[in-house]
Amino acid sequence: MSGTCQLNVRLLPSANRAIRDFISQRGDLSNHILQVFEQVDLESVTIPDMRSEQEDGQRLFSTSMSAFPIKYRARLQKIANKRKCTMSALLNGGVIEYSKILRKQLRQKG
Repeated sequence: MSGTCQLNVRLLPSANRAIRDFISQRGDLSNHILQVFEQVDLESVTIPDMRSEQEDGQRLFSTSMSAFPIKYRARLQKIANKRKCTMSALLNGGVIEYSKILRKQLRQKG
């Protein structure tokens, strides 16, 4: 599969904060989310409860559209189906794990 597709990325507040801390200095959201696919094992990442972060009984999400290679979307869907979760939940878990990797790398550098 080649080409790109648009993916509606819904991030929980915790995942959004975790990744946006790095974006302000190091590129845009799409690039960092692509790194999730390269650096995080989505088959074993912890899946967050998408209902857990609510305010006054309403779910809070940050939503943006990002262009993704079709192969990554297909991979995300395949793993989400296998793990019986939504693609959004899987991607949130990946983003949270990726932010941990970035923090660790920054601590090691200095």
